[in-house]
Amino acid sequence: MADTQSKIEKRREEARKRQQKIRKWENSKIKHSTVKNIRITCVVVLVLILLAALILPSMGITKRLVTAVTIGDTSISTAEYSYYYRSSFQNYYNSMASYVGEENVPINLSRSLEKQDMSEDKTY
Repeated sequence: MADTQSKIEKRREEARKRQQKIRKWENSKIKHSTVKNIRITCVVVLVLILLAALILPSMGITKRLVTAVTIGDTSISTAEYSYYYRSSFQNYYNSMASYVGEENVPINLSRSLEKQDMSEDKTY
């Protein structure tokens, strides 16, 4: 009887140890809700990065930060260069229109200037 009793106690102790190992293993695993939260966070961060990549250029921040031309010690931003270019072009177009009339100006404003010929070997 004592032999049977010791076997039962031994099996109970082994069962308790197995249960403890199972509990430790379950507690050490990343829970499904944690994985789900990590995935949601990653998706939100990616969406925010995508929105920032789409919105920032349209706000002109990159144009103000990027240097288009450097002459000596003077750096001209892309925004500043674009402003002066458009201003110069507008002055040129208005001068041409005042001399020959707007309908006779050889510039088509609906097309890109680089695709329009100024002379045989030059484009606008």
